[in-house]
Amino acid sequence: MTQYFTVSGSDAVPQRSTTMQAEGLREVDHLEQWIVAHPEILGDDVMIVSTQFARWQSAAGDLASERLDILGLDSQGTPVVVELKRGGDKRVHLQALTYAALVARFTAEDLGAVHAAYLRTSESEPTPAEGYARLFEHVDGNWDPKALARPRIVLVAEHFPSQVLTTVSWLNDRSATLVTVECVQYSLFTSGEPSNTLSVGFSRIWPVDDLDDRLLAPRIAEEREAREDIAERSRGPRVASIAVRNGLIPVGAEVTLNLNKYIGGDVVAAVEEWKRNNPELSYAVWGDDPAKPLAWPGDPDKRFSLTRLAKHIITSAGRPEPASIPGGDVWTYAGRSVSAIVKDFTEGT
Repeated sequence: MTQYFTVSGSDAVPQRSTTMQAEGLREVDHLEQWIVAHPEILGDDVMIVSTQFARWQSAAGDLASERLDILGLDSQGTPVVVELKRGGDKRVHLQALTYAALVARFTAEDLGAVHAAYLRTSESEPTPAEGYARLFEHVDGNWDPKALARPRIVLVAEHFPSQVLTTVSWLNDRSATLVTVECVQYSLFTSGEPSNTLSVGFSRIWPVDDLDDRLLAPRIAEEREAREDIAERSRGPRVASIAVRNGLIPVGAEVTLNLNKYIGGDVVAAVEEWKRNNPELSYAVWGDDPAKPLAWPGDPDKRFSLTRLAKHIITSAGRPEPASIPGGDVWTYAGRSVSAIVKDFTEGT
């Protein structure tokens, strides 16, 4: 059970647990708006694509009225399907699976059009191409079409019945090639009279964060191909997130790019020559954004993920953008890669 206290020096006054219903709060007007304002609740690297999306039509012209609460996109190009509940619902996962099946048929261009419609206001009319450009900018590296067909479901509720958790566990064990499901539970507290200040906390209760990294298993065990693919695509963002959240690299520190052993020798030579000719652009500055921790003097108003900036520098040096590159391995601080620094931390070295 989560407990919240209002702290003033050595005094800690307990807050009283309450519910959205008791406080007169609603899903769309309140819970949805909290998450839209703070998408990090869904993950460090999630961008909001649209809310309350309900425009579905088959090639034969059949219409459907399913209304998706929130549609997001992570930095790996994977759609994030979010279903919200005020309280709990033993069928919440069934609704979300339907939405995931519908979203899995989107192309990147479809998502761009949806995002453009979401962004439209009386003052702005972005085109579908502009919506796509914003999403593409968010994706780390190339946008793999396979990622679009593997939506990630995030269920957000005040509590989860056992039926939901049992089904979610089974789905994650049996269908990693199609969809992954996460459960985020929120708790609402009030300070009571006279101020009646409300506070809310969000906790991911399934799966447990980094559980696979903590459990012991035979070293010869092999994961299924789909799990390896998902893990590899998420490794870079996870390394950056761990490093930022635990202060493993000081904010404002300079980090340098070292491509040796990770890419062809001709590319390494071209990048090194480019760095010698452009010393003011040969480094990045570490920041506090878990998804995009790098600032670069060449584009000071923008923030980069580890992989995206490495690829950008390679293309700036006149070489084609590589299909993939281990961002955590090629950026170094004080002579050690970000991945090595994180590994020592997670292993307790």
